Amino acid sequence: MRRVGFVLALIICVGLTAAQADTYRYLLVGDSWTQAEHSYGSINSLMDDWGLYEWASKGDVTAIGGTTADWWTYNLYLIGNELAANSTIDVVYMHLGGNDFLGGWHASMTPAQEEVLWAAIVADLEVVIDYCIAQRTGLRVLLSGYDYLNFVETLSDEGAMALWLLLGSPSANRINWALINLGAEKRDLCLDTTNAHYEQNWGLMQYVFGYPSLSIPPGYWPAPGTEPNYNPWPGGNPDYPSPPEAMGNGGKDPIHLNATGYYYIIWNSAAHFLVPWLGQACFPSPAHGATGVDVNADLSWGACPGATAHDVYFGTGGEYRGRTTYTTYDPGTMAGDTTYYWRIDEVFGTEVVTGLWWNFKTAKVDCGAEASYGTAGGSGAKALLPLIPVLLALGVWFVRKRVTA
Repeated sequence: MRRVGFVLALIICVGLTAAQADTYRYLLVGDSWTQAEHSYGSINSLMDDWGLYEWASKGDVTAIGGTTADWWTYNLYLIGNELAANSTIDVVYMHLGGNDFLGGWHASMTPAQEEVLWAAIVADLEVVIDYCIAQRTGLRVLLSGYDYLNFVETLSDEGAMALWLLLGSPSANRINWALINLGAEKRDLCLDTTNAHYEQNWGLMQYVFGYPSLSIPPGYWPAPGTEPNYNPWPGGNPDYPSPPEAMGNGGKDPIHLNATGYYYIIWNSAAHFLVPWLGQACFPSPAHGATGVDVNADLSWGACPGATAHDVYFGTGGEYRGRTTYTTYDPGTMAGDTTYYWRIDEVFGTEVVTGLWWNFKTAKVDCGAEASYGTAGGSGAKALLPLIPVLLALGVWFVRKRVTA
């Protein structure tokens, strides 16, 4: 990916382009779900899409398919080494406990037997989470949950059928509720642990894709709730699996998602945790790197939750334009065929979080008018909105755009 940096000259502000490497912020730890997200570049793709192009994930050493929470308690040094070698990482993102479930659960188990299994898995998760948090002051752990498996349409595959039989031929409702109950134990562990957070994903694939074979449209069943109340819990409809349109291997994999499915697992975590933790504005419009932008276009962005104001930088040299409580900026009529640089710094009381530089190029015009810059918060500007409602509002558009693309 190409990165564009910007340097302000001492006397005259001049836009300069320079190569800029991604900065690791997220360490991916865990099993094949984490490994798939690393292989697909899910976090990196989402950060690019949301205008947060500088931040990246690392998982080449610690995203290992087939691993269990128990295995990780004996191999914590892998996490420690990666954190020691990458000082910019401040979030450990993990999926873990799924293989412990698949290797220890059976549909014939009683609730008491399940509780014993849940306790063992959660005890191992606690060791891993506590180790991560102890490595660095302020480091956060995000334990991202799984979504419903699919042992319905996938049973035409021999491997899926064999695993389903080993699990005791559970119905969708039976295995989903077992996973939901284990997820509740993982959720409660994180709620009781400082700097640990749990993301619920139950029903997310149903929310994103609907269930086409049942004529269920996207958004019909509810999206999963998030902390602190996790309402609704669970999301979706646990009487049904995740739709085959979300599953890997052309819909034949009962466990793993396809690239679009994992993108939205990350989307869920980004909306609730990963992006708000950055403290930066996102969703720039015009998009970063856009070309052919109308010379009369306004600028807009998604605010970070908790921000009380926004410092606007804009121009061919990224000049400071003032502070606003709005999330739009009217630049006036811009020059045609010209590259503009802009940045939004988020203000949290006395603290200011520097944003990333964005740029776009305007369309050519037959006879360009002289450029005239406006002011932040000009007429027609939208009122400041918290980031999460913005994301939720954009979510249906994002979902439908990506699923139908």
